[in-house]
Amino acid sequence: MEPNAPAAAQTQSGSFWVNLSIDRSRSDPLQRQLYDQIRAGILHGALRSGTQLPASRLLASEVGCSRNTVLEVLAQLVAEGYLQSVRGSGVFVARDLPDETLSAKAPAREATLAKLGGGAPPELSARGRAVAAARLGHRGGRHVAFSPSMPDVSLFPLATWMQLTTQEWREHGAALVTESDPRGFEPLRYAIAEYVRAARNVACGPEQVIITAGAQQGIDLTARLLLDPGDRAWVEDPGYPAIRELLRAAGAEVVPVPVDEEGLTLDGALSNPPRLIAVSPSHQFPTGVTMSLDRRLQLLEFAERVGAWIVEDDYDSEFRYEGHPLAALAGFGGIASARVIYVGTFSKMLFPAIRLGFLVVPKHLAVQFACGRIVVDLQPSIFPQPALARFIGEGHLATHVRRMRRIYRLRQEALLEALASQAGALLTTDPDVAGMHLIAKFTPELAQRYDDLTAAGIVGKRGINVQPMSMYYAERRAGNGFVMGYACVGEAALAAAVTTMVAALRA
Repeated sequence: MEPNAPAAAQTQSGSFWVNLSIDRSRSDPLQRQLYDQIRAGILHGALRSGTQLPASRLLASEVGCSRNTVLEVLAQLVAEGYLQSVRGSGVFVARDLPDETLSAKAPAREATLAKLGGGAPPELSARGRAVAAARLGHRGGRHVAFSPSMPDVSLFPLATWMQLTTQEWREHGAALVTESDPRGFEPLRYAIAEYVRAARNVACGPEQVIITAGAQQGIDLTARLLLDPGDRAWVEDPGYPAIRELLRAAGAEVVPVPVDEEGLTLDGALSNPPRLIAVSPSHQFPTGVTMSLDRRLQLLEFAERVGAWIVEDDYDSEFRYEGHPLAALAGFGGIASARVIYVGTFSKMLFPAIRLGFLVVPKHLAVQFACGRIVVDLQPSIFPQPALARFIGEGHLATHVRRMRRIYRLRQEALLEALASQAGALLTTDPDVAGMHLIAKFTPELAQRYDDLTAAGIVGKRGINVQPMSMYYAERRAGNGFVMGYACVGEAALAAAVTTMVAALRA
């Protein structure tokens, strides 16, 4: 026999012949091969209940493996209930197989539950039902036109990132594997504190920075620590659906508040004050409105007056194409230092799969948030954090953001030009001074034919990912607009996608 050729045996069991073979060229162990074949023979009926298996020595000789291998396989099958060992007689196929027993007992169990007034499987908790019922709308292709808030991952400096990762783990790996700070890797928290101070005017120390698995985990942790069931939470309407659903899942009474040209409105607010207010003041999602200075001051004063927390989602403030952005709400000092929880993410600046974000919390909450982080998931994964700390500290982040800001501005211009030249009769669009998406409103001609949800479904069948504006409203009211991302694909692909979209809408 060749060294790697499969050994085979035909073993007579009762009135059936069972083919057993092992192949030494395969990667899986001989024990596993033999176990799988005997178990399959039992389940498929080739080895019937009560059939006696050959003696272990004979089986090992016929198959071509050691007797110990056979004994281990038989012992495992006995332990799992497929075989029975009878002292002095041998090993037999079990009369009541575990798979059959489970299936046979199911009707009896259901009958017993019915007698007890049950019969239905256990239900989720109220909070679990809220989480499972989250309506986050169309996802579509993530890296195709016109996916909102999706960066062009092909332009990320991956070689630099891999080099930094290798260097950090080669030089400090022994220390990194014992890292256990629930707030995150300390050098990264220092780097983030310096970054938000320089870029967003947020004065904080590293002890106030909590590393999270993205912005959504940061908001979830905030809701767990600051809200009790039934507390009122304001959200922007329209707004990011995930924030709305996270707060609802935390047991909050979610109150949608309209957004106007200056941001979140505050008219009549004192009659129904909230415990928490979630806003995106730098570039409201999805409208693109920048909250005015007067409205920001009013919001801070209002929060102080009613004792509310403000959660500031600063999701894409880096991509501003005209003028200088206002400082983050958390950077106003005074009231803001005690009332605002700042939420940041690296998913838009770098790539979504990095799953790293951060919170900047008021000083008097820093210890409580660190302890709360332990309850949620003990600590963030250490693997990407050292590389990110160096990526920021050595200036790679600033360089990358500047480059992408230039590219995304050109792509916005390309999308505007393509829409104007090809879709002017169907959609109207205005430029935006920031961000990674535009709002395209339906003309009367298109609005008479479709609502935006139907239209998005039609376009989606052509491989184009447009988001209906209506999905961002709390009540999912009928809408007539698309949210169209332009960052993740190049100018030529954007123009081609507009052509495909127009053809679909006119078909």
